[in-house]
Amino acid sequence: MNVFKWLVFGVVIFFQMTSSFCSSQGVVPAPSPTAANSLMTIAADIQVPSITPDPAPLSFNDFGIASTFSPDNRQYVTLSTTFLDNDPIQMRIWDAKDGTLIKTVEAGLTSLRSGIGYSWDGSAVFTVLDNQPIRIWDAKTWALLSEIPIPEKGEVEGFTVHPKLPQLTISVGNGTYILNTNTGKIIKKMAESYGSVSYNSDGSMLAMVQLPGFTNVRVIDTYYLKTVASMNAGAGFKPRVSWNPSGTQIAVMSRTANPSIIRVYDLKGQEVFAFKSYAFTFVGKPRWSPDGSVLAIATFGRVFFLNPQTGQILAQVWIKEKSADDLVFSPDGNMIGTGSYIIRMPEGVSATVKRVVSQQSVISQSIASQIVIDQLAKIEPLCDSEQLNFAECTLVRRAIETQNFVEIPALLRFLNGEINLKEFIRLLRA
Repeated sequence: MNVFKWLVFGVVIFFQMTSSFCSSQGVVPAPSPTAANSLMTIAADIQVPSITPDPAPLSFNDFGIASTFSPDNRQYVTLSTTFLDNDPIQMRIWDAKDGTLIKTVEAGLTSLRSGIGYSWDGSAVFTVLDNQPIRIWDAKTWALLSEIPIPEKGEVEGFTVHPKLPQLTISVGNGTYILNTNTGKIIKKMAESYGSVSYNSDGSMLAMVQLPGFTNVRVIDTYYLKTVASMNAGAGFKPRVSWNPSGTQIAVMSRTANPSIIRVYDLKGQEVFAFKSYAFTFVGKPRWSPDGSVLAIATFGRVFFLNPQTGQILAQVWIKEKSADDLVFSPDGNMIGTGSYIIRMPEGVSATVKRVVSQQSVISQSIASQIVIDQLAKIEPLCDSEQLNFAECTLVRRAIETQNFVEIPALLRFLNGEINLKEFIRLLRA
């Protein structure tokens, strides 16, 4: 699809979402008096706590599509694109401490999909782009060292670098390949193409989300190349998979038309939790902090931090994001890269999230969360039956799910039954 078509598509969606709302008469029943009183009591406390670090915006005008931190935490490397035909993909190397641009290198031609990662010993950086060879760059001089022909032509669906050996896995075209990065030879070919691939921390296992349909997750032992676990992650598209640091759990993000879903599984295939969002569209891989205590996921404009065992949102960071397609932690856990920003937390991301949560005197978040779940459940039939149009559904879902009683004062009145749905929508638009 050329750029003009993308622009037209964007304009159509914009006008769909901003079109005038229909005058729905739907009334959503109020919560019970006990629940409403509890909600009133804790209204100021149940907002998702916001962390306000010093995010350093990176100075460029295109869109970050992939990124990684150097093993020594000193540099942050991004791939970015304008999405214009024949424009080169730019690889930029940044000082992770202050966001200063160190160097810019043309990494290849326009590509909708991409991947980047350091070699196991930190001496080289690999970049992959659609229908182009895998390029290997010197991590000190950023000179192009060599190229490995991709096993077959096609779009890059998945890419991951082995953390301990000179190997990488790439899913491209109709197959998934494990390659020796020293020789370029194929170690193993799997007939299926996978939508996302990820090694665990020691490289002993490889998780893959199967195409088409993105419904099955397969985990293989990388030595014997045997399947050790599998699970059904539900229907969706643009799946992303990642491991926790101990290699005992995997997180899978997938999107349907609505909602976006994050599921965490153990290696027995048991679901630990499923977190569904009707208001926010998740992008990129869910990422564990290096100590495993926080699971981060990006959406446009913010990063959420979840409890990886319960799925509860612990905190958030607001950013003015161009693109957040590849959220990554620095190895020391003190920074997060979003493709366009470096978010620094000197005491560490996990410690910062813990401190912010502890400072918030939540009396009964579970009560409030249940009210939100109940209200969203009552909204869905109105959306499905088109008593609410698409823009109204999006507006109401987002307002309820944010639980932001300070910026959306009408939310508390709506949840307490003081105003009906029609009036709530009118106040949201005001």
